[in-house]
Amino acid sequence: MDRRRRRIVLAVEPVVLEGALARLLLEARDIEVVQLSRADPNAVRGGYDAAVVSDRLPVGVRADVVITLPDTRGSGGIGTVLSGDLMDEVTIGGAERIMELIEQYSPAS
Repeated sequence: MDRRRRRIVLAVEPVVLEGALARLLLEARDIEVVQLSRADPNAVRGGYDAAVVSDRLPVGVRADVVITLPDTRGSGGIGTVLSGDLMDEVTIGGAERIMELIEQYSPAS
């Protein structure tokens, strides 16, 4: 049975951090990554399994899970994960931790 690919949108600043995170996520064969910095904004609209953002979701984007980074510089610290009506504060220290959070809050089906 084929597993459904998870759709992840990245709206992360700085763009170099977004690119590094995209490369890491693409190593997982069951993830489709959409980078806001590389996509037509109209093509990004729609639903996703998860979003990783520096600030907030782009207009027209919906995500089951939203991971908000600690700050706009990509530094480590306390970020948030919004899943449904629940918001958890989480420690984020790097791209590997973001991948762990995606696996925890939006596991492969």
